[in-house]
Parts: sequence; C-alpha cells; structure tokens
Amino acid sequence: MSEGTTVGNILISMALSSWARVYDQADLDQIVNPAARPVVNRIAENCIQNPAQILASVPAASALNVTFLSNPPWDTEPWKTILADNTPGDAPTDVPILNHPGRG
Repeated sequence: MSEGTTVGNILISMALSSWARVYDQADLDQIVNPAARPVVNRIAENCIQNPAQILASVPAASALNVTFLSNPPWDTEPWKTILADNTPGDAPTDVPILNHPGRG
C-alpha cells in the first residue's frame, strides 16, 4: 500500500482509524494532520467488499495527498509497534490474519 495513491490513502485511512479505535495508546492526532482527520474517519466508515463500496471512498481519498500524515506511523510510537504487530510474517497463509491486543 502506498501513501499518496488513492487506493493507498483508502487502505491507510482504514487501518489507522481502526487501530486508533482498538489500541488505547494510539491516537490519530499523533500522526494525521488536523484537516485530514475528518476525511480519514469518513473513509474508514465505508466498506471495501465490492467495487461500488470501494468507489464510495474515492472522492474523499482523492482529497488526501502525501501530506495527510503529519508524522510517519512507521517511525512514530506507538504506531510503529502497532504496524509491526499487524504485519504478517514472510510465511504464506491461506486465511485472513487479524491481530487483536491481548490475543497474540
């Protein structure tokens, strides 16, 4: 996923918003520019199960640009640890992966 692309902005927004809800220590204020926070939250409310749902996020994601992140989450704690904890390893898997705090 690549920040600055429409699809990247959609996926990054969804991931960051959901992690901010799940992890108590994670706050979007730490990494997302104030003007972009409502857009990120709006995108995160959409589903991406089918093309129509994905397209619903495109206008908002297009409004975001490379600078919607105020600090790179991959360099900012606790986001850096959250990203590492939610990154699947190099081993292939045939099932979806979800890491929930306290459930290893």
